[in-house]
Amino acid sequence: MRQRSLIRRIGRSEIGRRLKIELAYFSTRLLVKSLRIKWIDHEIIDELYQKQQPFIFAYWHSDLILATHIGGEEQKRHPIAVMSSQSRDGQIIGSILERLGLTVVSGSSRRGGMEAFLTLAKHFRAGLNGSIAVDGPRGPRHIVKPGVIRLAQLTGHAILPCGVGYKRFANLKTWDRLRLPCPFTEVTATCSEPMFIDSRLGRDELDGPIQALQSRLMDLRKSCHIIAFWKRTMRKTTVPEKILPVDSRSLMIEWDDGIQQIFTYEKLRRECPCATCREMLEQAGGEAPKLLDDHFQLR
Repeated sequence: MRQRSLIRRIGRSEIGRRLKIELAYFSTRLLVKSLRIKWIDHEIIDELYQKQQPFIFAYWHSDLILATHIGGEEQKRHPIAVMSSQSRDGQIIGSILERLGLTVVSGSSRRGGMEAFLTLAKHFRAGLNGSIAVDGPRGPRHIVKPGVIRLAQLTGHAILPCGVGYKRFANLKTWDRLRLPCPFTEVTATCSEPMFIDSRLGRDELDGPIQALQSRLMDLRKSCHIIAFWKRTMRKTTVPEKILPVDSRSLMIEWDDGIQQIFTYEKLRRECPCATCREMLEQAGGEAPKLLDDHFQLR
């Protein structure tokens, strides 16, 4: 009992907090370094840099690994500011991002939110790009909050929706079902065309941009999930050229190297690591080939 009490006291102390941060930082750094990340449509980001158009990376909270990649790579090209929660977990995440080179502003909708919002806007006006988990820090999951829209409207920054998919990963039992990629796994990251928010829109007119951003992020998520699923299931570096129905229970995939394969819906549902894809296959029936084909075209 005394040993447990001592361990708890150390864990709650400043020394314990620093040890947690150091351990989390080096673990995250090693994990991200081991990942084989492939960006699709990265030329969209390159074009924004060339035009000197400031922008905000927007992604779901479950894809925080994407934020660490952004911190490690994109930060080298241009300074980035990010908001972090004032909770214990948020402070650890913020410290990791700070060590990776990002400018971290602490705050949330409940604690220090307005002050953090104004500080972040100040950094954006000074020319920094942004990185925001749009449903953070506490959800609801996959529901875009208006903060990122207001920041873009206030500062003139474009919003760049981003998505990511992992060949192999684990879902943590957190509110956002954080996806933790396995070391050395393949990662597919992508983005869509930037969104620009009209500065003349009133607060009651922001629902349109919010829904548009939410829709884009979900489309990107599904697209990356499916690409990662094919890589995991078929163990191929190629991607489907065509997806055609065979009968009510199966479909044919024609790969971009000319090879054709037939798969039953049951096999796809059983082996797919993504709940979104399984649900889509279960509900789509005979429309599944068309839906899958449409998702691939999102790239």
